[in-house]
Amino acid sequence: MLLDKQQKNLLTFLYISLGSLSELETQILIAQRLNFVFETEKLLFKIKGLKKMIINMIQSLKN
Repeated sequence: MLLDKQQKNLLTFLYISLGSLSELETQILIAQRLNFVFETEKLLFKIKGLKKMIINMIQSLKN
């Protein structure tokens, strides 16, 4: 399926958002290992959920 300019822009935004979430996740894990933060399970769980939503949106736009 051919995507129009708006859909391509949205896909770009979603891919950047996915990358930003991955960066945030990495920073949280590093901070946790260095004992700067504690109890990160809820936050990491929410990040995982957001990643799934973004991936689903990307897949639906590509189909």
